[in-house]
Amino acid sequence: MAGKQTIRENLEIIAQAVITYYEKLLPLSIMLFADFGLLARHRQWMLENKAGPLNIYHRIAAYIQAEQALGRIKKELEPFNIAVALLGPCYQYVFVQYFDGTDPFPLAGQQFVQSIVETLLTGIAIPPPGTISYLPDQPPP
Repeated sequence: MAGKQTIRENLEIIAQAVITYYEKLLPLSIMLFADFGLLARHRQWMLENKAGPLNIYHRIAAYIQAEQALGRIKKELEPFNIAVALLGPCYQYVFVQYFDGTDPFPLAGQQFVQSIVETLLTGIAIPPPGTISYLPDQPPP
């Protein structure tokens, strides 16, 4: 996936897939948390099979690291933190959607995904005066 499309397109594809994954996972995980014996057995199975919820973070961090190697994402940024910044809102979106039974945020579906990716790509800080800032899938001015 790294280097094949723009970073924006790749992150949007990832975020949409993660939302779909969480929509399937969340109801199942709630059942696990309700039964401590079942949860303990599931934790043991995850340990034995090197499975668990962090695997998705590591896979996305590996993608980010591959993009960094291609020079498309800043190398000084921690790949795992970028994965956390992308996946956290996706999980919350699904959680609140299930909890409230409605679209939880001002933007729904693909617009939510695009907004999260836009925020991630542009960051939240205003560049210092005199600096030039551009998005990673746009050429420098």
